[in-house]
Amino acid sequence: MTSTGGDFERELFSLSRMNNGQVDGLVVMTNRPDDGTLAAALSGDLPMVVIDEDIPHLDVPKVFVENRQGAFAATRHLIAAGHRRIAHIGGPAELFSAAERSLGFRAAMAEAGIAAADELVRLGRYSRAFGRTAMLDLLDNGAPPTAVFAGSDYIAIGVIEAARERRLQVPRDLSLVGFDDMPFAEFLAPGLTTIRQPTGDLGRAGLTTLLSLLADRQPPRLTRLPVTLVDRQSVAAPRC
Repeated sequence: MTSTGGDFERELFSLSRMNNGQVDGLVVMTNRPDDGTLAAALSGDLPMVVIDEDIPHLDVPKVFVENRQGAFAATRHLIAAGHRRIAHIGGPAELFSAAERSLGFRAAMAEAGIAAADELVRLGRYSRAFGRTAMLDLLDNGAPPTAVFAGSDYIAIGVIEAARERRLQVPRDLSLVGFDDMPFAEFLAPGLTTIRQPTGDLGRAGLTTLLSLLADRQPPRLTRLPVTLVDRQSVAAPRC
């Protein structure tokens, strides 16, 4: 096992070392959009499984969570609370999970007959800093949203930080739903309503799939794991 800390050069170095006959198979998880370089480095005969984020053009078994359905449920939860002016702050547009979550957001808005205004969508990084910057921009330009679907819990932290800077309270002035259900989500004040990913199951499914490959069995080419909405205290009806 090796962790590269999201460093692309370390990823390539680790892969070149592992591909030199040191391992029998790989479970690969990346956190960045690939321009083809990573897919090329992974091409070959070594059995492998990709989990969590897609690596396009790599024809191997893959295990993902239901990103689109989770984003749909998160947005529909905000709509059910009475919100219509809903913003989406998500990850990089080129990243698989971020793109799927953005599609889920737009699908829920369309189902409710609400226009997903482009001026209320910000895509950048899955980070607290981006969440804060994007939320401040939304609050300082035109009519602000009454609710936000954040593409990750780290983004949600940044949204809360920006709201507090503008003397707004969650959920009194701004409702918020995240994605991930990170360990800190339930300890925030208020507790963060979010989409729970089965991270443990994701790793287990990746390993089970790889073991099937090593045993010359044919596992599914695509496995999707369900997500669930965890309802806490960060959503309320919009203020008049």
